[in-house]
Amino acid sequence: MTAISHRDMAGFVRQSILYIAMFAVLTMVAVLYRFTEERLGLFWRVWLTRRIIHRYLADRTYLYLKHSPESENPDQRIAEDVRVFTATTLSFTIVFMNGALAVLSFSGVLWTISPLLFGVAIGYSVIGTVAAIYLGRPLIGLNYRQSDQEAAFRSDLIHVRDNSESVALLRREGRLTTRLLRRIDGFADNFRRITSVNRNLGFFTTGYNNLIQLTSALIVAPLFIRGKVEFGVITQSAAAFAQLLGAFSLIVNQFQAISSFAAVIALQQVINDLQALRGIADISAVTIAAELGSVSRFNSAHQLMGYCGAVPSEDSRGKRTRRGGITKTGNAHLRRIVVEAAWSYRRPPCIWYGLRRRQESIPEEVKEIAWKAQHRLHKRYRKLGAAGKDQRKIATAVARELLGFIWAIGTRAETIAKQQFAA
Repeated sequence: MTAISHRDMAGFVRQSILYIAMFAVLTMVAVLYRFTEERLGLFWRVWLTRRIIHRYLADRTYLYLKHSPESENPDQRIAEDVRVFTATTLSFTIVFMNGALAVLSFSGVLWTISPLLFGVAIGYSVIGTVAAIYLGRPLIGLNYRQSDQEAAFRSDLIHVRDNSESVALLRREGRLTTRLLRRIDGFADNFRRITSVNRNLGFFTTGYNNLIQLTSALIVAPLFIRGKVEFGVITQSAAAFAQLLGAFSLIVNQFQAISSFAAVIALQQVINDLQALRGIADISAVTIAAELGSVSRFNSAHQLMGYCGAVPSEDSRGKRTRRGGITKTGNAHLRRIVVEAAWSYRRPPCIWYGLRRRQESIPEEVKEIAWKAQHRLHKRYRKLGAAGKDQRKIATAVARELLGFIWAIGTRAETIAKQQFAA
C-alpha cells in the first residue's frame, strides 16, 4: 500500500512478488497443518482404541457386556465415542497452542508499530474476556443442569422398561406419563435458558469481533494523518491487531464450547475418584458414572439407594409396619454392579498393589473416604455373617451402604469440578 501511494512501480512489483511467495508458503503451511492435525488425531484415536480393545477382551468383559441390557452397542461406543473425545480434546489443545504462537509472533510487530496499540489490544481483550465470563458464566451451571435433567428423564424411561409388568398390572401409566412429561418440561425449560444465555453471549461476541477492525484504524489513522507512519502501516497494523487480539480472546470466542466440554471433564473426575473404592476398577467406575449421569442430582445418599432399588420394601397396616426385601424397582444394572463390588468387602481392610496404583493420582480426602468405607463395610459384613444371615443378603446390605460412599465421592468430585470451571 505504501508503494502504491508513492507511485513506486519497482517497489510495487517487488512487494507483489514477496506477497505471492508468502501466500504460497502460507498455503503449504495451512495444508500441512491440517494434515498434521488429522494424523495426530488418528494416532491418538488408534492408541486409545487399542487400549480399550485390550480391556474389552480381557477377563471376558465382552461376555459380561453382552448380557447387560443397559450396555447396548459397545462396539459403537468404542468406535464413535473415542473418535468424538479425541477430536474435541485435540481441537481445544491446538486452538490454545495457536493462540500462544500468535501472541509470540505478533506482539513484537504490533509493539514496533505502536506501543499504544499493543496496550489497547491487551486492555480490549481483558475487558472482553471479563465481559464474556460475566455473560456466559451461567452456561456452566446450566450445562451441568441439562445433563442432570436428561439423566433423570433417561432413568425414568429405564424404570418403565425394567418394571413394565408391574406398571401394566398396577395401571400406573397415568402417573408415569405425568412424571415423564414433567421431566420433558424440565430439560426443555433449562435448554431455553441455555439458548437465552447463548443469544446474549452471541450479541456480545459478534459486536466484539466486528469492533476489532475499527479499533486499530482509530489509533493508527491519526498517526498517518500527522505523517508519523506510512499508509501501508494501517493495513499492517490492522492485520497484526486482529491476529493478536484473536489470540488473547480465546475465552471470548470459545466460551460456549468450553462450558459444554466442562461436563465431560467433570465426569472423568468422578470416574477417577470412584476407583479409590475397593471393588470398583475402571470398567465398574465408567459404568456407574454412565448410569448415574450426575451424582449431584441426588440430594442425599438415601435417594441414590432408592434409585438403585436397594432400600427395603415396607408393608404398613395401621400401627403395624413390616419390612421386606429390597424394592428392586430402580436401575437393575447399577444395582448389580454395586452388589458385585460389595463382595470384596468380606476380606479385611488392606491396600494391595492394584488399589494403590489406582489411588496414585487421587486426592487424600477421597482416599480417606475409601479407607473408611473398607473398615465400615467389612465390619458390617462380619456382623451380619455372625448373625447367620444369607451371604446374598449380606452382599446386598453392604452394597446399600457402599452406595452412600459412592454418593459422597461423586458429589465431592462434581462440586470441585464446577468450582474449578467457574473460577
